[in-house]
Amino acid sequence: AGLWLLAGGVTAFIVAGRPHGGQATADPLRQWLIIGVVLGTALLLTAIAKRMWMALEAALLGTAAGLLYGLQDALTRMSGDRFTAGGWTAVATSWQPYAVVALGVTALVLVQSAFETAPLRLSLPALTAAQPLAGIACGVGFLGDQLRVTPGALAWQAAGIVAIVVGIVLIGRHPAMPPGSGPPHPRARALAPR
Repeated sequence: AGLWLLAGGVTAFIVAGRPHGGQATADPLRQWLIIGVVLGTALLLTAIAKRMWMALEAALLGTAAGLLYGLQDALTRMSGDRFTAGGWTAVATSWQPYAVVALGVTALVLVQSAFETAPLRLSLPALTAAQPLAGIACGVGFLGDQLRVTPGALAWQAAGIVAIVVGIVLIGRHPAMPPGSGPPHPRARALAPR
């Protein structure tokens, strides 16, 4: 069921949205607003995660990491555009490649924390679902990607995204997924009956 939902959701989103590239927006306010929302959401989820029970903590950390990876994808694309326009000098003198490295390291730390907190099936679906959602937001928001925006197309795109997320969650919760290993979380030891 998870595979069918995932495949059907991707198909519905692509067929209904007909995504294609366009001219990246030159509005820096819009770009920084979207970057700020994605970063702020990831930071908020990370802060909240430490106050939640372990399964939810792993999911929130995975979601935060996925958002950062989606933003990293967008900034990697911007770095590639800069390279095409001005070569290595343009890349080295812009902020995007350095942000790509910082986001990658931060997301990696969040992913490892999520994987060590609880079984893999609790964090991997959130990570896998959040990355493309952040990428779509950045692509449409400031990279110039375009989607059809008729009411019918938007409804199918929304249904496709929901199907993708549900499919990923179902696949991630399948018994064949590795349960994860590692030392018990400190809170698990503290909550264990004596």
